[in-house]
Amino acid sequence: MKNLKSRESKVRRQLKKLDLRLIKSRVKTPNINNCGFYQIVDFNNIVVEGEFFDISLETIEKNLTARIKLLKEHPHFELFGSGFFGLWL
Repeated sequence: MKNLKSRESKVRRQLKKLDLRLIKSRVKTPNINNCGFYQIVDFNNIVVEGEFFDISLETIEKNLTARIKLLKEHPHFELFGSGFFGLWL
């Protein structure tokens, strides 16, 4: 199993190709407004997924892989619209 840092880097590279960024929570003690995981934002700093830093790296990896595969099979699909991560597979 890859270490956390290399997995994060891979996800960051994949998201960058889609004009998205991965933000890691800096909170030391998770609370109701910040669960301590990750958030995905677009180039305007608008949250695409994980409003309360509530999305795990495993979930992002799984869904990002599925979305990239779907886009390769059907290149006419739009990345945005209802949101790239709005509809989970």
